[in-house]
Amino acid sequence: MQEPRTLGECEFGSVVTLITGHRVELVRENFEFPGWLLVKNLADGAVFEYHKTCRLKEGV
Repeated sequence: MQEPRTLGECEFGSVVTLITGHRVELVRENFEFPGWLLVKNLADGAVFEYHKTCRLKEGV
């Protein structure tokens, strides 16, 4: 099975590293703005929105 390359390819609850280097947990889809996902930064617990096409850091 191929590793996910974008945030949109991950399952909710997954912990991934974004191309920016931030380790985040994928929380849920933003229902007001389809295509945008809510993620929780594991470093400080802050919640942010990223588009589902946001790239993941490879080889982590």
